[in-house]
Amino acid sequence: MEGKFIKKILVLHNEISGKKNKKVLIEKITNSLNLKNQVTTIIFDDIKGIIQNPKLNDKYDLLIISGGDSSVSYVINQFPTLEIPILIIPTGSGNDFAKYFNI
Repeated sequence: MEGKFIKKILVLHNEISGKKNKKVLIEKITNSLNLKNQVTTIIFDDIKGIIQNPKLNDKYDLLIISGGDSSVSYVINQFPTLEIPILIIPTGSGNDFAKYFNI
């Protein structure tokens, strides 16, 4: 991705992940990204329903996943050939994946 500017960002946010409401955090992040980039945010409460969303057919330069271990695992496994950076925002209750990688 060297030399390439990030222009389109997809944010996948699981609003029922974890015990606290993380919507404010996601709004702050996406609002700050909107200053320079085109951001598409999909908020979901059913991880399996996210894959049918037509917005996923667009091409993106960065994928942000906000959720717990199940959300991260499910999304990554649905796109095994994804060749863009992935930013994980650990908002679940356990976040073992994020702890393992010191995120």
